[in-house]
Amino acid sequence: MQPNYDLLRSIIATLPDNEQALILTAAALKTGIIIGGTRNKPLGKSLLCQTLHALGVDAIEAWELEEGMPSTKHITQKRNVAYAAINLHVPLGERK
Repeated sequence: MQPNYDLLRSIIATLPDNEQALILTAAALKTGIIIGGTRNKPLGKSLLCQTLHALGVDAIEAWELEEGMPSTKHITQKRNVAYAAINLHVPLGERK
């Protein structure tokens, strides 16, 4: 069964087209994604992370790395991992 990317598309709809394409490609390839941005400011980081998890993507918020809580999926599988990074500065849903 093919994952449904409609929710992800709706969440990232206000980002520039090239950034949407990068996120969708990373998600489709199941590339790990680090989501950063201003802490303690509602930008949609957690929503984006949860949506990516629902699609089977190893997504993590940057603060989790800062606090020493990285994903251990790659460690238990004994493999190297590359992550794509997203840095939010305005709330998802707002165009700036």
